[in-house]
Amino acid sequence: MRPRFTYANVMATIAVFIALGGASYAALKLPKNSVGTKQIKNNAVSTAKIKNGAVAGAKIENNAITTAKIADGAVSGAKVNVGSLGTVPNATNAQIAQHAQTADAIQAPEAPHLVGKPGEPPFAPNWENLPEGAVAAAFYKDREGVVHLQGIVGGDGTNNLVFTLPPTYRPAQTQAFPALGNGGVLALINVKSSGEVSSSDKDLVNLNGLTFRAES
Repeated sequence: MRPRFTYANVMATIAVFIALGGASYAALKLPKNSVGTKQIKNNAVSTAKIKNGAVAGAKIENNAITTAKIADGAVSGAKVNVGSLGTVPNATNAQIAQHAQTADAIQAPEAPHLVGKPGEPPFAPNWENLPEGAVAAAFYKDREGVVHLQGIVGGDGTNNLVFTLPPTYRPAQTQAFPALGNGGVLALINVKSSGEVSSSDKDLVNLNGLTFRAES
């Protein structure tokens, strides 16, 4: 027997079709937050589908994207926050090596030249070091070319000239320095361009702490 199409059958069929079509349409409109990692097929999201600037640093820091997920050469220098990087080990080693080379290149100040010793300038007549225990008269030049004088010396009250500096330790022009003389009285020390070191106090003078730049 052939089935007969009645008005009721046709209307029921149309109703079922509409119902199914509506469900399909509804299925295409996904609710918010309904798709998770389980619903995304492996390798389904390509770089072309990712919006520029969509991946934030916070998502990377929270291990949402691991280094294995980033292609080699994909992150350029312009995208790197330099302030977030520590010192590169090789750069640190290079800095240490450079500092070591600089330190090796710095020369220590020379040993003091003791006035009156063999091979050194002699005292002028009637001047000498004070008894043992006092700082001996001496001079030296540091690595920056500054000459330092030191020592406490005594005279017999007859001569202003104490000693004479050698050529490479002399100032370009005469230098005058205040210093302590006999009994704590202020004295004047003159260091001439000829190298002569003289004192206004002919009995005693303190040379410690007197400095000047040598003539270049």
